[in-house]
Amino acid sequence: MSGDLSVLGRVETILFLLTIATVAAVILKRLKIPYTIGLVPVGIAIAALIGHFPRLESYRNLQLGQELIMYVLLPALIFDASININAKLLRRNLYPTLMLAAPGLVIATIVTGGMMYFMTNLSLGASMIFGALISATDPVAVISLFELVGAPRRLRILVDGESLFNDATAIAMYNVVTKVVLAAAVFNWTTIASGTVDFCWVFVGGVMIGLIMGFVMTQVMAWAGDDPHIKIALSILLAFSTFLIADRIFHLSGVMAVLAAGVVVSYYSPTKFSEAARTQLHNFWAFMSFLANSAIFLLLGFTETNILFDTSGGKGILWAIVVGILSIQVARILVVFGLCPFLGKGEKKISFAYQVVMFWGGLRGAVPLALVFSIPADYPERNAILQITLAVVLFTLVAQGLTTQKLLALFKLDQPEVFVRFSEWFALLGARRAGLARICSLSRWFPAPLVASMRAEYEKKVEEAQQSLDAGKEETLYALQRLIWARAVAEEQGILARYLASGLLSESACRRLTRAGGTLIEEIEENAAAVPARDARRILALCPPWRLKLLRPGGLGKLSPKRQFGMMRDVMAMYTTLIVATHHAEDSLDASSDIAGQHPEAVAACRKFFVDRRRRLIRGLEKLEEINPEQFTRAREYALRYMIFDIELETIQNAHASGALDDAEFDRLATFIHHRESESLAPLRVQP
Repeated sequence: MSGDLSVLGRVETILFLLTIATVAAVILKRLKIPYTIGLVPVGIAIAALIGHFPRLESYRNLQLGQELIMYVLLPALIFDASININAKLLRRNLYPTLMLAAPGLVIATIVTGGMMYFMTNLSLGASMIFGALISATDPVAVISLFELVGAPRRLRILVDGESLFNDATAIAMYNVVTKVVLAAAVFNWTTIASGTVDFCWVFVGGVMIGLIMGFVMTQVMAWAGDDPHIKIALSILLAFSTFLIADRIFHLSGVMAVLAAGVVVSYYSPTKFSEAARTQLHNFWAFMSFLANSAIFLLLGFTETNILFDTSGGKGILWAIVVGILSIQVARILVVFGLCPFLGKGEKKISFAYQVVMFWGGLRGAVPLALVFSIPADYPERNAILQITLAVVLFTLVAQGLTTQKLLALFKLDQPEVFVRFSEWFALLGARRAGLARICSLSRWFPAPLVASMRAEYEKKVEEAQQSLDAGKEETLYALQRLIWARAVAEEQGILARYLASGLLSESACRRLTRAGGTLIEEIEENAAAVPARDARRILALCPPWRLKLLRPGGLGKLSPKRQFGMMRDVMAMYTTLIVATHHAEDSLDASSDIAGQHPEAVAACRKFFVDRRRRLIRGLEKLEEINPEQFTRAREYALRYMIFDIELETIQNAHASGALDDAEFDRLATFIHHRESESLAPLRVQP
């Protein structure tokens, strides 16, 4: 962005760009074109038209710059991606994503740089600089397309995960290569070894800075209360200060620092932030991502007009652009098709269809632009590298970005996964049954012929929906089984969140039990027969033998009665919460009559699992009572009273939400309940 604008001029510029981006986003959405791709030609067209309007002449020189991308736009994009990424799915695919992002990027750098050196007039140093900066993929347009068409989750995480990690590796690689080139050093084994050490230090050091900053700031955000505005302000401080501290002070990877900080926030937020605060936080960063992407791709259009279409380079630069486009495709082919066959076996194998989409969906965007603008102004071949980079980025965005959807359709990857389709199917079936029930309940208020006609229409819709399910297929049975378990576990997770919010369940205990629920779904998908034995071990781990010894009066460690009660209370909270959650999971199976009729075996297996779990939990409570009856009795009463007060508070919250209580009445009743809760629980905390 132009640096000589006044404050008012900057405000006008921001409003001008935001207006263009918003209008373009609306139009492009209707055309079903990813707006990030569409903004580039929009920017080119507007930049070309500005010369015909004297009032807009001040916007003619708008363009991207290294500091704008690196320190303003990139942290926002990385932080938004890191707090929203599916950490569990990323962990399961961490090996292939890291291999593609680290060794894969090194291979791409060498191949691209080598082809540029041997096929163009660029020097070896300039060729390697170009190879390093252009190798970072930025598939934001492809990811938005994946979400639009419902592409498989694993394909999304492979593409998105590789992009997140190779942003950091590309910057580190570029810094190492640039350092060698500008110092006029010779490429030899010593240089390579030194560069490798620097590369690893920058990468790992950035992660450590991010983990520390993320943990500290998350604690501050939790301590600051439940005001979402404060949390948003602190998250802004975290995202941008983490990048600056890592990059400018410690000279480490700012991208990896922000990525790690965002993952830490994502890990702690379910237990430290309320649902409303989490929702507002995610919505805010989604908006920040929209602004950042809009600025990058719209200003890219202006930049292309100002720099790329400068024809002073003649035919030599055109040939270099062609080779640049060809070299990144060859490098991408070698990386994807060369590494992917070795990055998974069996079900974890990356299919050929996925590999083709990963190859063609490897677009270039923000990071190559930031790096190319950071090349020193006095470097002899800077302008040539800049023009080639802009051309390559434009080609990948327009040519590859606009054809990826056809590629997804060719391999039938533009259809939702079986589980998603069945979830939608059951939701639609439930909606139609609800519509049918409403027609029957309103029958006396409308003419009988109209009611009869609509009832017949909806009965036919329900029947058609039921018949559309091919219950005999193996994939259908698998999807039904997963849906049954997912519904039951979701009900259980809801109870955990409820008792965390009430204060009965501690944060660490809730994270532990919530993680176990997520693990349960994974185990069902892998081997349903092994689930009961694994769950039995998890229940035993809630209160292992060493803890039982500590809870015994005068036992191991000779804990004070107060500390014994605290430990007993925490264990009791986990057991009683899981028992209540198990009851709710069983009730959800009773309510899911639409599924039970389709796959009764899976429903029976799920019900047996939760019945057995409840029995194990009750046996665990009986063992606790045998060890320390006095502390057990007090902890049990403590948990029961907590649950009763939670029900009372929920009841008045529902009355307030429905309008039966105004704000003042709700505050008065809530304060009264909290006061009674404190009075009744206080004696249980004091040792007799």
